[in-house]
Amino acid sequence: MTAIIGIFLLNYVSKGDRLEPQVMSVFTLILAFLSFILILKSPFLYVWEKFAGDVEVGFVPAEGRGLNPLLQNYWIVIHPPTLFLGFSSLAAPFCFAIGTLMKNRYNDWIKFSMPWLLFSGMILGLGIMMGGYWAYGVLGWGGYWAWDPVENSSFIPWLVIVAAIHTMIAQKRSAAIRKQI
Repeated sequence: MTAIIGIFLLNYVSKGDRLEPQVMSVFTLILAFLSFILILKSPFLYVWEKFAGDVEVGFVPAEGRGLNPLLQNYWIVIHPPTLFLGFSSLAAPFCFAIGTLMKNRYNDWIKFSMPWLLFSGMILGLGIMMGGYWAYGVLGWGGYWAWDPVENSSFIPWLVIVAAIHTMIAQKRSAAIRKQI
C-alpha cells in the first residue's frame, strides 16, 4: 500500500514547487526499508522453512480447523486493509516534514502535508469505526473493545493525527506556534 501511495505522492509533488527531490528521496528510503524487512523476514515462507527441524518438509495438517469464527465476518475483511491504508498514507506528511527541513522552508510543510494528513485521519478513523462495529457485532459483549491494546494501536495514532491537524490549522491562522528565527 505504501508503494501505491507513492504513485499518488509523485503526482502530487510534481505539480509546482513542492520539493519533489527531497520528498521522493525520503519516500524512497521508506520503501527501501520496508523492502529490506520483507527480504529479511519473508511472510511467504513455508512452515517447514520457518520452523526448520520442528516440522517435517511438506507437512500439511490432516484436517485443518478452518478460520476462527470471529474472523468469518465481512467487516474484518475490509477493516485491516483500511487501517493499513491509513498508516501507509502517513508516510507522505513525514516526507514533507523532512523535505522542508532539508530546504529550510519551515512554513511550507503545513500547506503541502495538510491534505495528506486529512486523508490519513479520515481513512484511519473509518478503519477504527469498522473495527469497532465488527467487535460490537461479533464479540457479543454488549459493547466495544474498551481499552484493548489492539484498539489502542490504531486509536492513539489517530488522536495524534487529529491533534496535528488542529495544530496546523492554528498555525495557518495565527502563525503563533512556529518559533520565530
